[in-house]
Amino acid sequence: MKRKSNDFYCGLVCLLVAAAYLLASLQIGQSKVSNTFPPNTLPLLFGGLLALLSLILIIRSARAPARQKDEQEDAGVRRRRAISVALCIADFFLCWLLMQTAGFVVAIFVFLEVLLFLLTPKERRSWWKLTLLSLIVTLGVYLLFLHAFHLILPRGVLGTLLG
Repeated sequence: MKRKSNDFYCGLVCLLVAAAYLLASLQIGQSKVSNTFPPNTLPLLFGGLLALLSLILIIRSARAPARQKDEQEDAGVRRRRAISVALCIADFFLCWLLMQTAGFVVAIFVFLEVLLFLLTPKERRSWWKLTLLSLIVTLGVYLLFLHAFHLILPRGVLGTLLG
């Protein structure tokens, strides 16, 4: 019997989360502030993207040859993975806290910088590349929300000081 991989189960869980998220997105009421995009547009896009990526993960893991459980898997590798996951979750909460005080630009920049550092293999890490990528993505998302979606993002202390 072919043993299912962790990716398969992760894909199933993410697909269920995406379905619940999409259903919740449909419950969002209409806004009278802006008629450019309905308020549920981004949640529906994100939910659809999560569902699509989950399906791809399920299909790829179902088509992959069954792997034998390696009894010799290094405990250090599992420990490093667990620490990386915990640090990514901590980074998310740091971003959430910074969003309220420092504003969107600072919070997302710090979030991306730390996340990219954690997820990039040591031999490929370059501080200036990670910083440049974080800066470009942060400013790109900020300008997209500000000019294309006409949404005001949290300004924080920095925005208050600058005017």
